[in-house]
Amino acid sequence: MIRTTSLLLALVASPLAAQDTDGIQGIIDQQMDAFIARDIPTAFGFASPGLQQMFQTPQNFGHMVEYGYETIWNNEDVRYLDLRQDAEHWVQRVMVSDGQGSVMVFDYFMVETDGVWRIDAVQPVIMPQGMA
Repeated sequence: MIRTTSLLLALVASPLAAQDTDGIQGIIDQQMDAFIARDIPTAFGFASPGLQQMFQTPQNFGHMVEYGYETIWNNEDVRYLDLRQDAEHWVQRVMVSDGQGSVMVFDYFMVETDGVWRIDAVQPVIMPQGMA
């Protein structure tokens, strides 16, 4: 699996330390690897407490990703784009390819919980034709 980092930091508020940037990308990488291994309990463990509460079980979470985020479920190439801060989250933009010709861009909304980065939400980004 290919992992490419091309960070364009667009930091609006306080700068994020390099280890935090690495931590955010590391959590996303680990979850992507868990999806490829179909290790859903591990993938579920990278979700924020709020997301875990929403889905309640790893099986519910895995079902949602498998049928709602097929490119992530079958990820083969992950490229990190810009990182920015909104009112409540750091948002890491990620381009994901599934190796079957599908390429999508997602915003990963990250929260720090007890000193550990967790994925709080993932939202597809609608890109202009030919941009992804």
